[in-house]
Amino acid sequence: MTGTRDPDLHLIVDGTPRRAESVHGGVYSFSVPSGARRVIIASRSVVPVDVGGADVRRLGVPVHRLVIRGDGSPAEIGPDHASLNDGFNDDEGTHRWTDGWAAVPPELLTRFSGEVTIELHIGTINLEYPT
Repeated sequence: MTGTRDPDLHLIVDGTPRRAESVHGGVYSFSVPSGARRVIIASRSVVPVDVGGADVRRLGVPVHRLVIRGDGSPAEIGPDHASLNDGFNDDEGTHRWTDGWAAVPPELLTRFSGEVTIELHIGTINLEYPT
């Protein structure tokens, strides 16, 4: 099997892929247009048990923090936030893995009018994703 360590992290905003405008360390910053309804955190994924590991979960990227900036105060949520459930695995204390297709909770987006910036703070990835 051929693989890569690149998670190919991007957003799908109302059906349209969006690449990060900047990546610094483990912080990916995305611009999301005004009125966006559905934002998906998309990436490659792997089930470690399928490639010789022990974990049976589908793993995308480990999210440490999600920050949404727009007009007004930013919304900042950690891995323990109750609304991180659609496409997210369980909270592990310092992070929460996506399954490769995780929804940004819509109520976080509707707090803002106008364009927003979504920052994804992800941890170190020691996975080999199939290509």
